[in-house]
Amino acid sequence: MKAVKRWSVVRQFGLLVFLLVSLVLSGCSTTIPFNKTYQGKISPTDIAADGYVVVESIVLDAKGTSLKSGYINSMNSSLKNALEKHHIASTPEDGLEQYRLLAKVVVPPEKALWRAKPVLSKNLGMAAIPFAGAFTPRFYTVSSDFNVDFRLFHGDILISHEDYDMSDKKEIKVSNRKRAVESAEAAIRLWEKERDEAIERFFLSLHDKFPARTAQN
Repeated sequence: MKAVKRWSVVRQFGLLVFLLVSLVLSGCSTTIPFNKTYQGKISPTDIAADGYVVVESIVLDAKGTSLKSGYINSMNSSLKNALEKHHIASTPEDGLEQYRLLAKVVVPPEKALWRAKPVLSKNLGMAAIPFAGAFTPRFYTVSSDFNVDFRLFHGDILISHEDYDMSDKKEIKVSNRKRAVESAEAAIRLWEKERDEAIERFFLSLHDKFPARTAQN
């Protein structure tokens, strides 16, 4: 009886430690590299056929504070890569007209650009499994929520304006030992997917407004 009681106390203590660690890890910062390559579809357009496009991005959190430069660089690089894949120059060239593409990303209140949150109801059950609990996978919910506003200028003239509310959420399973890194990476990849989907939608709108001549023939 005493052995059973001791095991019960140890298990409860272990569950408490797991709960505390999970809550701390959900807010940890990481150094996971961003994927800056645009992965969306190509929608041919004649916009800026006579020029080049200067890209500028702003990324704000739910409090209106600018996020780290890595997020801005990620948005800028993906936009420039999208321009390149659409055969639109993004660097100045002699004789070409200048266009400016401004992208403003804003996170809604109570949301996050990306978030990894442990599913405690499932994880506590997994941790309670005798002996094997430390080696069983853990469950996390990853999400990404933001609004992105695109404005394309030719000189001082606004020629295209679109904005999109982006939101996605899914449950994932990660290894117990690397749950912090794996869950954060999955959340960042979800943000990148939403980022590229927003860019894809913007270029599709440009295709509809300024279709490529080859597409018209």
